Amino acid sequence: MFVDRYRTRFDIEAELLVSLGEGLNMSNAMHRCRVSYRELKKMLTAMTKQGMIEREGGKYKVTSRGEEFLWHYGQLAKLMGGPARLITVMDPKLLERAKSLVDDAKKKDVEERHFKLVGRTSSVLTAAAYCIVAEEGGANQTLYDISRFFSVSSTSISNVKKLMEEVMK
Repeated sequence: MFVDRYRTRFDIEAELLVSLGEGLNMSNAMHRCRVSYRELKKMLTAMTKQGMIEREGGKYKVTSRGEEFLWHYGQLAKLMGGPARLITVMDPKLLERAKSLVDDAKKKDVEERHFKLVGRTSSVLTAAAYCIVAEEGGANQTLYDISRFFSVSSTSISNVKKLMEEVMK
């Protein structure tokens, strides 16, 4: 949230994309972005037309174009010295690799009957996987940044990261 200045439409759209990417429903996204229901509906319609989000089974999903917008938004915010809290970890390629790692780890966890990852939320699993792929890729991102982006405690990420690494051995 940006409290030290007025927000632009891009700031609000970035916050909305992050909220939808975390799987928040419309009501929670509306509160997090501090917009009215009417404004939210207008933004969702416009962002769908722009190809940044798509509706899938009653929920909105961030598309690769939306992820690309977030990455560029973060780069611009860093360049301008503004708050880039939203985008600190939003490298679309790393995020895609993290999602793939989650799928592989969950599959292997069940196949080998470890059951260490069963019952973990998708946001914790994705955050832990992102942490792993970011380290492998040499990305300069802190655990704090990752926990802020995914709205997951850094302790949870660390614990699940260890479990995920054990499963993937």
